This record gives sequence, C-alpha cells and structure tokens, in this order.
Amino acid sequence: MISILDRPLARCIGSGPDAARISSVAAASLLLAMTAALSGCGPLTSSYPAPVPVTAASGTAAGTGSMYRGIPDPVAILGFDPFADYPVDETFSGDLGRGVLDRRGTPGDPYVIEASGAVWNDLELSGRYVILQNGTVRAVGDDGLAAWRCEHCVIRDFEVAGPQRNVGHGSAVGLGNSSMWLRGSIHDFGDRRYEAPENDLHGIKTLGQDQWIWEANIYNMAGDSIQIGDASRGAAQRVYVAGGEFRGNRENCIDVKDSEDIVLS
Repeated sequence: MISILDRPLARCIGSGPDAARISSVAAASLLLAMTAALSGCGPLTSSYPAPVPVTAASGTAAGTGSMYRGIPDPVAILGFDPFADYPVDETFSGDLGRGVLDRRGTPGDPYVIEASGAVWNDLELSGRYVILQNGTVRAVGDDGLAAWRCEHCVIRDFEVAGPQRNVGHGSAVGLGNSSMWLRGSIHDFGDRRYEAPENDLHGIKTLGQDQWIWEANIYNMAGDSIQIGDASRGAAQRVYVAGGEFRGNRENCIDVKDSEDIVLS
C-alpha cells in the first residue's frame, strides 16, 4: 500500500516547456504508478500547507505537538529521540579522505558523532544506536555515505555531494533498518544529460524496513531522488517520506517498486 497525505496540490514540474502539473491527490497517486515515464521533479514543499496536527497517540516530534500525518512516531523504533540533543561522544573535522566508522550506543543513549567541518571522500558507517550529524561527503566516485549496516541510526543535517559525472549505478546514500535521514542534502550524482547513457545514480535507495526520510533536499541526480524497493532485487517495507524538496533529476522524484506500507506525507 502507498499512501499520499498532505499533498492537496501535488505538482511534478519538469525542466522543459512540457512541465506537468498534477492537481489532486488522486492524480498524484496515479503519478506514482507512472514514475517510469517521468523525467525529473520539482519542489515538493513550496506551495503546500503545514502538516496537519495529530494527537499525541500518533506521535509528536520533539515535543512540538505535531507530526506529519499518517506517519508513526520514530522514537519507539529508533530507541531514542532523533530531534533531541545528546552529549557528543566523538568529534571529526578537516579533510579525512575515506572513512570507516563502526560505533555502538544503547537505547536511550545513542553514540553521537559530531562532524561539523569534516569532509570525507566517502564514508562507511555501521553499528547500532548512532547519530551522525553536521558533516559532508564530497564523493569522487559512486560511493557516498554507505550506512546499510547501521541500524537504529539517525543521519541529520548532513550533506552528500557528488562529482557531477557518470560514475555508474547505485545510490549516494544507503540506510540501514530502523533508521532515519533527517534534513540535510544529497545532490549532483551522475550525468543528467538527455543523450547520456543510463546511469541510475539515486539519492537514497532502500530495500530496508522501518525507515524515515524527513525534510531531505535531494536534487540533480541521474536517477531518482528516492527509490523505494527494486523490481528485481527486493522490496522495502514501512518507509515514511515526509516534507523535503526533490528536483532536477533525470528520472523521478520518488519511485516506489514492489514495496509495502509506504507513506508519503
């Protein structure tokens, strides 16, 4: 099941004169089923009302009293509050080349990596109960931030920037199960020219479960901003996309394949 909520004026805007406008939730639902036929998407936030407030029983975000409609509170699955400030356990800065980090926190006490001022060429993150915040990956190839093996992890206010050329197929960011991407940006992976060979470089591609992608800015990708599931390699389940801006891609803003319990709010 795919649910689209809080999109009364859902628009997909192409880069050329044949830009398309979808003017109802029903049409937006049909749009998702036809994502293979689309080329690039426009802003998903600029003209939409604020998320509809919901009751505390449906979850609240950092005590604000509201959350994106139809999406469960991530705290119970993550094991900690992804919006809260926890003590920093480790700090990185400077040009760091390739990074491999394996860190372990505990429920209620995540291991916090403060990376403000840090720049990696690519980064592999694994472990459990981790927050990675405020850093940058400036990729030289198709490897961006690989966090497939990090469960109960939150990546927040992070930038993953690509080399703006064809570097093959894959995704700039991979998320593990029971994890969250919060704010931040992913951009400029692959060759987006019309005449370029296919190079499916997606912003985030997931085959996982229980993942939240909130308020991400993902743009200028040769593939999709977000691809959920794969027609031949497997399905994703319980993935929640809320807010954010997805634009300027060669393919789609959000592509859902063979997956279940997906909510776009």
